[in-house]
Amino acid sequence: MAKCFYCNQEMLESDSCTIAQLEIAAELFDRIKYDGEEFGFHPGGIRCGDCNVTIGSVHHPGCEVERCPKCSYQLTGCSCLYEMIIPKD
Repeated sequence: MAKCFYCNQEMLESDSCTIAQLEIAAELFDRIKYDGEEFGFHPGGIRCGDCNVTIGSVHHPGCEVERCPKCSYQLTGCSCLYEMIIPKD
């Protein structure tokens, strides 16, 4: 099993990551929730094909499907990642 380093839950057993916002360049952004229709990534699934969250839930970190809340590109590959601070509960 793999634990989420944001929320400390088992990723394949939890329905959502509990960290709902990311700080990017000193601004807070709400994370984009999985809707099952992400362009080019596992469309139509009830659960995310990468991090296993349910529709309407926040992805776990490192998920290839999660979009950046600042620029809307794939979060794991966008340049905003270098300016990101992960808020703690």
